[in-house]
Amino acid sequence: MPSSVNKTAVDLACRRVLILTDPGVRAAGLADLAASALGDLCAGIYDKIPPDPDLETVDQATQYAREAGADGLLSVGGGSVIDTGKGVAVTLKNGGRANDHLNLLVLDEIQTPHIVIPTTAGTGSEVTNIAVLTSHGAGRKLFIVDKFITPNAAILDPRFTMSLPGRMTVSSAMDAMTHAVEAMTSIMANRICDAQALQAIRLIAENLPAVVKDSADEEARLNLQIAATLAGWAFTMAQVGLAHAMAHTLGTVNHLPHGEACGIVLPKVMRYNVDHATAALGQVSRALGVDTTGMSGREAALAAADAIEELMRRVGHPTRLRDVGVQEDSLDIAAFHAIADTAALFNARPVNDPGDVAALYKEAY
Repeated sequence: MPSSVNKTAVDLACRRVLILTDPGVRAAGLADLAASALGDLCAGIYDKIPPDPDLETVDQATQYAREAGADGLLSVGGGSVIDTGKGVAVTLKNGGRANDHLNLLVLDEIQTPHIVIPTTAGTGSEVTNIAVLTSHGAGRKLFIVDKFITPNAAILDPRFTMSLPGRMTVSSAMDAMTHAVEAMTSIMANRICDAQALQAIRLIAENLPAVVKDSADEEARLNLQIAATLAGWAFTMAQVGLAHAMAHTLGTVNHLPHGEACGIVLPKVMRYNVDHATAALGQVSRALGVDTTGMSGREAALAAADAIEELMRRVGHPTRLRDVGVQEDSLDIAAFHAIADTAALFNARPVNDPGDVAALYKEAY
């Protein structure tokens, strides 16, 4: 990593690279390691990025970058840090505030150079064209979506995930699993992203238990990083679906970590979609190691949801919303937010009735 990050910055013609990170990653020494690797190119470290970053976070980081004279960015962190970096890349290049740039496919040139070193194996944000940012004014998560915000380079180094707590390792992997499964079942799915998604599912199923058993298993951690990146590529093409719409809402309304929310609702959404994505879910079953011999197509599809739940139990992931502090009386209003989330548009089964979504939330409760 030390030589590659400096060389990548030079290749991108950067002279002053600001490192974006969060307090936990900074405390683990990873941001300082990246700063050492950058050498004289390092313009400083901004370490005030919270989980589920909002528009104000992007504005504050952008102001810091302006004052530092930064002409490049290095995000060292998980999806929250990388999404913030995408927002800063756009706002630093185009001026104004982050709220001015919430849009879909309107950029017409390369943005501020942006390198990422993921410290989680989950979001796939290192290869995606979307930044998810909370708008307190709108009371929901909003997006910047554009090919020009995909990071210029990503460095996958499993040593940067070693200090990630066990619970976050598991929930991050379930975020990646949800990306892959929903890419398979999206109305935009195709055979290229299917291949990426299925390999991601296999890698997670095979390597997450190994990492839970031995957190220092570097090969298994690298495989999880590769799985997250593959799943990120897959859903960049195919998009995600209702599980993500529901998880986005749980993050906004209940402040539930995104990966945990995804994992808990994913099997319920898979069963909801079973008659609209039967063949795809059958492939998911086999990628998860289920022997579908003798099963009908529908039985094989339903077995995929069962296998996801069994994997979560095996690695200690929560399976009920009540176990992570979600209040039941919040779920009806959450359903109205979820049905309006963009991700729901790509779900295999059309999502038209908030009552259906409320029922899924309550099933997961």
